[in-house]
Amino acid sequence: MESKLNSMQMEFHRRLRLFMKSDSPNAEEILHTYREMKEIKNRISIKTKEIRVKIPYKFDYSRLATKSSAYKIIKLIKERASNLPNCIKSFMIQGSFATEDFIPGWSDLDTLVVLNDFIFTSKDTLLEAREELRKLSLLCYSIDPLTHHLFIFVTEFDISYYPQAMMPLVVYENAMHLVGADEIIFNVRDDQNEKYEILTKFRNHFQKKIDARDFSKDVSNWKNDLAIGMMIPSLVLQGEGIYLYKKYSFDEAKKRFKDIDFSAIDEATLIRYKWSVPNLVKVIPLQLLLALPYFLSSRIVSLVRKFSTRKKPIEKPEVVSNLTKSFFELYAYIENKYAQNT
Repeated sequence: MESKLNSMQMEFHRRLRLFMKSDSPNAEEILHTYREMKEIKNRISIKTKEIRVKIPYKFDYSRLATKSSAYKIIKLIKERASNLPNCIKSFMIQGSFATEDFIPGWSDLDTLVVLNDFIFTSKDTLLEAREELRKLSLLCYSIDPLTHHLFIFVTEFDISYYPQAMMPLVVYENAMHLVGADEIIFNVRDDQNEKYEILTKFRNHFQKKIDARDFSKDVSNWKNDLAIGMMIPSLVLQGEGIYLYKKYSFDEAKKRFKDIDFSAIDEATLIRYKWSVPNLVKVIPLQLLLALPYFLSSRIVSLVRKFSTRKKPIEKPEVVSNLTKSFFELYAYIENKYAQNT
């Protein structure tokens, strides 16, 4: 029963992501699955470990305003999200804009939105909150037109039955608080299977490209490949039960795993620092995007983003293909290493 619940939880998040993007959302399916997961959890005895996490950084726009125009966008997100207190338990930004070591031109806006149980009590509540959150999430493109994920959602059910494969707690421990609770109590469960499945998923991502000889030809797909590749140090450490914030994981992985050649990660890191892509989305007035219905705002953004997403990488095709192959080899090696240790 526990393995069924674990599978349902991960599948629920896949469906929730689709629900937030779909033009024909199935709210009933989301509500039904959420209720079913809670019912199953209440019927079985599950071993978890309680961990209390305090979100360390406070959003101070007066201090951050001069650092980047991104913080003006974050300020607007904060103001609008505060109008959804019944639906949002906690809203935070994580990643480089939280720790203020973002790379201009490369860094996107990483978020974490913990949804209250209340949002899943009725179809109308869910759909109304979805409309506002979807429109707000479009503002992420004003910071990075190539962003591959918009808002990242976690639920109250998740924090009561938390797999760190979903998002390691160290991410919350380095986040910046915007709205709602600034302290969260997690009940952490075993997630060995999910960690292995993530390695398999990313290995398959690169294997398909190699098998089809279909390497990234535009910056949108290329940036996604680079981002997945640069997760390798964190994931290999997590396989050993070591959770470090991403920027600290590179050196630690090199130190601990002498048998792994991380030169592909070094190469990808250098590419980040010379990354440059035009962003015309930022010329669209933010208030206009929020005032229009989502279907109009999203189409405007989609049209304007094409000026960025269709751009070719500045790296030569052989660099792209070779680095893709290196990422695949690393994931395949780590996946095999993880399987042998479990």
